[in-house]
Amino acid sequence: MLVPETTLLILETRNDARHETTFSALDFETNRFLWKEILFEETWWIGVTAATPEVLLLHLYQDTENPDKKGLIAWHIRDQKKLWQLDGFFLSFVMGDKVYGQFAEEGRGMVLIDAVSGKILENNVTEINPLENILALKPFLYVENSNYFDTVKSFLMQKLNVTAVAGIEYLEYASLVFISYHVHREGLMNFLLVVTAEGDVVLHEKLGEHLKGLGLETFFILSGCLFFVRNKGELVSYRIV
Repeated sequence: MLVPETTLLILETRNDARHETTFSALDFETNRFLWKEILFEETWWIGVTAATPEVLLLHLYQDTENPDKKGLIAWHIRDQKKLWQLDGFFLSFVMGDKVYGQFAEEGRGMVLIDAVSGKILENNVTEINPLENILALKPFLYVENSNYFDTVKSFLMQKLNVTAVAGIEYLEYASLVFISYHVHREGLMNFLLVVTAEGDVVLHEKLGEHLKGLGLETFFILSGCLFFVRNKGELVSYRIV
């Protein structure tokens, strides 16, 4: 997740064997970590949900039998400290340094919260106009048997002699076409193909193999760079020129 108005990416890494989730902050311009592998008191039922320029917001599952029951934790990105926690709170969206959301109790409307202090600034917020600020470009998903899927599938067959299955992610940017596709080959495999408008191959990478299901948002473009995760453990970035 990108931290707004910064060059920081928040990385969430989940270790199934140890049931641990760690978080790191990477400056993608300098390729240096601000901090690495932070582990919270709740090590598994936790995940990144949003960020302001100063604060990382993480959702916390308070009842593992009922994943809808959540809390919200605020972590100061630069000071590396927990700021506050709200139990039974559902985050709707973040705008600037303000958090909009709702408590689980019946009868309580939308509230406005200061992201740093955690104080409720306004109750029963009714008029909300979130700003649309697209910072990262993400691909469109074409599911199997749709018209767009069949068109790209046909191109992949002609270009690479492969049969795409399940779903294809597609994006056009800077006179290039980005295609993330899946094939059955000793299990489900995921590849990323980048071609020019004329069809010349610029990049062809294997993102993963022996996958349990369809990958979603397998790549994105930010500040003129292509980002993706390879083999579940390697963050890769290419400058688009």
